[in-house]
Amino acid sequence: ASLQPLKRNTARLQRYVASHQMILRSIHVQPLVDSNHSSFKAAVEANQPAVLRAGALEWPCCQLNHPNSWRNLNRFQQLPNATVQVEEGGTFRDQGFQQHVPVELHELITRLQTPESGQPMRYLAQYDLLFHFPELANDFETPDVLKHDAIDLYQTLIWLGPVATRSWLHFDPYDNLFVQVSGSKSVVLVQAAARDAAIFAYPARNRRNFSRVDLTKSTIEMDTLYPGFTSLPRLKTTLNAGDILYIPRGVWHEVVSLSTAVSLSFWFRERAKRV
Repeated sequence: ASLQPLKRNTARLQRYVASHQMILRSIHVQPLVDSNHSSFKAAVEANQPAVLRAGALEWPCCQLNHPNSWRNLNRFQQLPNATVQVEEGGTFRDQGFQQHVPVELHELITRLQTPESGQPMRYLAQYDLLFHFPELANDFETPDVLKHDAIDLYQTLIWLGPVATRSWLHFDPYDNLFVQVSGSKSVVLVQAAARDAAIFAYPARNRRNFSRVDLTKSTIEMDTLYPGFTSLPRLKTTLNAGDILYIPRGVWHEVVSLSTAVSLSFWFRERAKRV
């Protein structure tokens, strides 16, 4: 009986995947234009969102046939088994949601490779990759735009989970180079100040970087529930293996997995921006 809320949440999140795909087709949300290498670098320097297609596709972790590929998740089964801390049950707004749930890494990977109905959704989210899995350091590269003295690379994070995992609309405290290693994710970005009334940020101190806006709502519902939100500039994109998305610090964004997926976040800051 205890799994029933989690089953309902999983079904709801799967419906949300369909809703997010509708967002990607919406005429009210503009597509994020693809960049080439030079325009991507310029966008990062100008603190503007940008996507570089296949920018990481030559990394070992992104290649299908490389011994260190992460695409089929077998690489993680080669690591020493360890207890990892996962999110369970959807998002923080869902009944039954828990954080820091201890599970064995190999069990998590096995469930992702051979999913069964009725299992709780588990997401290895925002996990410090090099601290917990230093063996993976040679499987990827530092993106070229981060290879200069003015950049402080703060942390490299891994996101690993099934279809329909959802990172609710929020902003990060650092600039983020988000690399899709395996699978696909849909991303919506919203340009708004942290305290803009139209973003409907949570008032609680520990949630102030999260919005109360539910992007599954229709435009008509949003205009009623969140006045002013649909007037904010919004961008959309779908990321596939090898794609790199730049999300500037403070830009609101929501991410949903369209399949079993692995992603990396390179959190960084230009030294001149440190406060």
